[in-house]
Amino acid sequence: MKALRWLFAVVIFLCALPVLAMLAATTVGDAAGCRVDESGAHPCVIFGADVGGTLYAGFTSAWYSFVTLPVGAVVAFIWLAAEATSFIVRRRRAG
Repeated sequence: MKALRWLFAVVIFLCALPVLAMLAATTVGDAAGCRVDESGAHPCVIFGADVGGTLYAGFTSAWYSFVTLPVGAVVAFIWLAAEATSFIVRRRRAG
């Protein structure tokens, strides 16, 4: 069951990555005083390198969350059902 818990946790983390990338891109862009939006990559120089394209890619990756978040919700539901089943089985065996 321990390996299954790790697998569920990793899958849920991967499903949340597009939203985390968008939040990171927004935070870095705001901290650097750069414009980050969906209209295109805007110049953003940080430590002498233009990271505008990278921030744009991170920001627009949030669109993938329309697929990944429902998958994550299904995985979380399956995880909850597996944990509940495991708890009930252990409880019946104990007494």
